[in-house]
Amino acid sequence: MAMKDNPGCVGRLDLGHNRITDDGAVAIGRALALRPKGGGRREHKTIDEDDVVADFVMESIDFSGNKDLGDDGAAALAAALECGALRSVYLRSCAIRSDGAAAFGKALLAYLASASREQARREGPFLVNVDLSGNDLGTLRAKKKAKPYSPSLLKSKASATTASYMNFIGKKIKSGLKDAGLMEVSQAMGNFIPSSESDDEEEALMGLDEKDDEKSPAARCGARSFAEAFVCSNDKENILERTQYGGVQQGMAKGVKCIVGMRQTSLDEGAADALAAITVRARDTFQINVSIDAKMNDALGRESISALQGMEEEEVLLRSMAKRHLDAVEALRIARQRAAEAAEAAAARARAEEMMSGAFGEPAEDSDFDSMFPGDPDEYAYDNDEYMY
Repeated sequence: MAMKDNPGCVGRLDLGHNRITDDGAVAIGRALALRPKGGGRREHKTIDEDDVVADFVMESIDFSGNKDLGDDGAAALAAALECGALRSVYLRSCAIRSDGAAAFGKALLAYLASASREQARREGPFLVNVDLSGNDLGTLRAKKKAKPYSPSLLKSKASATTASYMNFIGKKIKSGLKDAGLMEVSQAMGNFIPSSESDDEEEALMGLDEKDDEKSPAARCGARSFAEAFVCSNDKENILERTQYGGVQQGMAKGVKCIVGMRQTSLDEGAADALAAITVRARDTFQINVSIDAKMNDALGRESISALQGMEEEEVLLRSMAKRHLDAVEALRIARQRAAEAAEAAAARARAEEMMSGAFGEPAEDSDFDSMFPGDPDEYAYDNDEYMY
């Protein structure tokens, strides 16, 4: 309540290792995002709109080490960053996954797109920090020690896993067709897919469980979600248009620097490529230097880490990493589009067959004619139920 009613009372807030939960972070994030302005309240406006420079901007919030602070709390703090109420946020070693990372990616895009206008009204450069280090954002998890396998167990495991994969893939295809609302699944798939006793059995055979499902934030790569929200956001064009036609020259933003902390977050090379795309896009689009601190990720080489930090000697590598990611994103987009078109074509075919069947009707059976003429003996021998010899 104190921060909500008196937005200038705190410039820096450090509640690290203080048992802060999502509820507490959400309350603070909302209090910042809805801060008073000119007697009224502003709700989630970006700083490049009519009230560009707020009466008060909190310099930093540090909620590191709060293990019960997850995606909901992160999203609320990201909203405060997006509307310009918060400049730096430190959420090291919390419980943030892909959804929280994506919220910060979207917020950072909006903030940097409008930062040039704020910077034009300031006398010097300023720094933006988003530190998500120590959260399990990557997909490289520590593996449990495997038990030894006997040859017969390996063979059984391989057979079961193969069948499970077939079932799993088929169900995904079925799900996509069903979500499209275009056709009955049974008509599309027939008896192609083997069946398991339950979804849990399939997931167990494949080494998955509920938290590892592709829709689960724990299974998705947070770094890729962060990058996707920044690089592939549907709102990106609107944000860029507001910045361009707001009379702001992007070159003014050269004094703005952003550091994103991703240390010890289980990143792989694919995640590093996605983060490189952020750095290149921010530089080319906004002329803003975004540096990614990805140290302490064992799967990343020294050159990749240096490239993400913005070292000039690794500029060529940085751009090749970004291109690799953007090419993969485009290939995935094309594949999804083709899959959707194929599903729609299959559905149209099924609808046409159903309409044709309804138009011509089902072929009449011999018993139907017999019922129409009950007193008539069958004229032909082959019309009888049994041949008489």
